[in-house]
Amino acid sequence: MDEKDILKKALIDPSKARAPRRKRVVHIRELEKTEESEGDSIQTSSDAIRKIARRQIKREAYKKKKAKLPLYKWKGTDFVRYFQNALRDYSVEIQCRGRSKDSLDMQSIYDSFVDRIDERMNNQVLIDYLDWWASRYGSDHSNRSIGIAWLNKDWVIESFLYNYFGTEAIAGSGKKKRVTKIQPVSETDASRIFELGGIPMSLMQTGIVLTHHIMVTRNEPNIGIRICEGLSKLSKVALTRCLEATRSNAPYPKEMHVDFIHLASDAMKRHDIQPFVNDDLGSFFKES
Repeated sequence: MDEKDILKKALIDPSKARAPRRKRVVHIRELEKTEESEGDSIQTSSDAIRKIARRQIKREAYKKKKAKLPLYKWKGTDFVRYFQNALRDYSVEIQCRGRSKDSLDMQSIYDSFVDRIDERMNNQVLIDYLDWWASRYGSDHSNRSIGIAWLNKDWVIESFLYNYFGTEAIAGSGKKKRVTKIQPVSETDASRIFELGGIPMSLMQTGIVLTHHIMVTRNEPNIGIRICEGLSKLSKVALTRCLEATRSNAPYPKEMHVDFIHLASDAMKRHDIQPFVNDDLGSFFKES
């Protein structure tokens, strides 16, 4: 057999041609057996990738499921999950108290809106509020956790409503299911309210005295004129709320003294209301 015949036989011999492949398959099988024998705790990189892929598929399936669910059918837990996703961009977590309690907290927020805007309240307004809150306050709470109940603060909700509906939304339609007593506002909150909504929002939420004081500390120009202009633009219901807020925050330190009755006189005459007719201006201020 010459050299040419030997070469030809080697090329057509099946055993010689397939030997490397059989050897490679054996090695792979042995590797799989070795990994299985070492226990379930050991995962190959492909196993980890498959798990990540499965989780991603589940997330996408959940999104599609929620996309098919009409917004009007959303429940409290759906809003909680939505808010959690909205806060992730700001590295903020929700202090979960359990699904049922978190859902009740979200329902309480919804009810607070109903008390203010009645039949205009719907799930879309709540979604917009959650988005607004995340964009407005998310960065302030970065790398921290918050409770859902924090969203139910009166001045925060009404700050949103002022921007969403205007001054009449805050005053309400007169059909409130329950009357909420106006709570005193701290100077810190008053300053923040002024920054968010300017003079109209500040007047309705904090009253005339605190609005005047915040403007003084900020070195705002033409304070008296601008407050009178702001009061003149309020409806009767909104002006009544402003005057109630002024009373609820009393007594004020002497250094905050301002003749708020005089500032509001024109607006009160226009709406024919006299809430301070029997009050002494000095009784609203005290020595600090």
